Amino acid sequence: MKNTLLLTVLLMAGTYCHSFAGKYAEVVRGFYTSIDAGDFDKATAYLSAEVKATLPFSPEPFDLNGYKAIGMSMKAGFPDMEHRILEITEGKGACAFKAIFSGTNTASLQGNPPTGNRVETPFHGYLKFNKSGKISEVNILFDAGSFNAQLMKGIPPPQNKAAELTNSFFNEVIGNKHQQGILDKILAPGFVSAFPAPNSTRSQFIDAIKGVLSAFPDIRSTIVHQYSEGNRVFSHGYWDATNTGSFMGMPVTGKKVRVEFMDIWTEDGGKLVKNDVVMDIAGLMTQLGDPEVVMREKNTATVQNLYAAFGKGDVPTVLSYLSDDVVWTDAGTAVGNLHTGVRRGKAAVSDFFKELNNSIAIEDFKVNDYIASGNKVVAAGHYKGKAKSTAKQVSTDFTMIWEFDQAGKISKHHIYLDTDNIAKALTGVNNNLAVARRAYEDFISGNVDGIMAGLSENILWMHAGDAKKIPFAGTYQGKDQLLKFFQSVDSNVDIVSFEPYDFVQTGNTVTNKIKIVGKAMTTGSKYEHTLNVKWTFDSNGKVTRWEGTGDVSSLESAFAGLSR
Repeated sequence: MKNTLLLTVLLMAGTYCHSFAGKYAEVVRGFYTSIDAGDFDKATAYLSAEVKATLPFSPEPFDLNGYKAIGMSMKAGFPDMEHRILEITEGKGACAFKAIFSGTNTASLQGNPPTGNRVETPFHGYLKFNKSGKISEVNILFDAGSFNAQLMKGIPPPQNKAAELTNSFFNEVIGNKHQQGILDKILAPGFVSAFPAPNSTRSQFIDAIKGVLSAFPDIRSTIVHQYSEGNRVFSHGYWDATNTGSFMGMPVTGKKVRVEFMDIWTEDGGKLVKNDVVMDIAGLMTQLGDPEVVMREKNTATVQNLYAAFGKGDVPTVLSYLSDDVVWTDAGTAVGNLHTGVRRGKAAVSDFFKELNNSIAIEDFKVNDYIASGNKVVAAGHYKGKAKSTAKQVSTDFTMIWEFDQAGKISKHHIYLDTDNIAKALTGVNNNLAVARRAYEDFISGNVDGIMAGLSENILWMHAGDAKKIPFAGTYQGKDQLLKFFQSVDSNVDIVSFEPYDFVQTGNTVTNKIKIVGKAMTTGSKYEHTLNVKWTFDSNGKVTRWEGTGDVSSLESAFAGLSR
């Protein structure tokens, strides 16, 4: 008999809450009575136009017309159908209930001949109501296995070619024999499957099955329900197994598991061409262990494997652990081309490792601690080596943060380490560029003390512009004077965007540009300009001179009419 799966869905078309008392009793009683009487025009009057009905085996909720059609089909197949409400509980804008459906399949249902069998099935429902008191949402749960067993009692299920091939898969591959060669015989060249991921190819499906058999060698499948129609077969069942091999990179647990599944196989030309499957992977992970713990262990193992590959100089394997759109961030300042902020994509990360290899000979690399939480792993350690350009020693602690996507790939990497130490080893000079960058970071965060720490006591600070037009323009000598500069900036402008860029270190100087967007607080006028900045450092790495030049007419206009 075809479409028996749909029969289980149709059963619930008239399952509504019959309230014995309460706010919604009249509505649900009227609707329930109409359904049993087959008066669907009257029944739909109790539904809101936007009603959504969620039923077992339905991937998407039904709308008003779809729900009405299901109810009419059900009534046609079970003319004597009756709903007996056992219990109901009402809440604010909703009610929950349990009941029993009964009826005899004495007429054709969805083109299927009647079985003559009587069905009596308990079910549970949950209804929501809109402000007008009409039903706006329907949620139904019931034992589909019990319903189908009663409906099809004494009637052998038909089997088509799809069922024959599918049963070969379950019996010969997932069953006792584990004959993986059967897959080559029953799967078409263009076969696609939803396992292990949507639109998986034939080879990907076969590899995934081999992985399952390796992780669960004693796996046995049990088919609870199977229904055929045309060139398709629906199967509902579960598999039992013991985890004695690695699964998805997870450590062996030795635990016994049971995993439920539902799938639809499609046949064409004597081969299976498609497999749509829903498997309780979440339940599997829960049975194997706490999913959070499993994820943390898996991610930590990935990072450890990545470090092992890095230690061997195996960059391709390192890159294999990364997502295609990985974001690779260095918290330090530029050191040659080695630490330059943010890189995006595997190609950019590959360039990073080339620069690292060209710059530093790493002699020792140790990770002392791993801390995993959620989808992140933090690794702390130390490495030392020798700068190839100067033969000077490099030694630094590091902290790396690794973030994983849902596919288990590393999507973000952030490293913190002593780039000043590295720069000095690579260049033989102070990393004045790092001081300049750090000063900008302190300015953005409002940490004036941090800025002052990098300056000489007799600092000379010069900002472009006419002091009569821009409150903080002019020359400042010494830290006390400079403090007034920062106070004037803070009280006179609201900086919206502050972007330093184009850093270059040459000898004892650093140059860069700053694009600044903001508004004058007293006038509300906006400005946008670019400063050309030159930093001059002494032999101790302290800033002795700062010059900001460029066209500041936009800033002067914003302060039009103001004087210092």
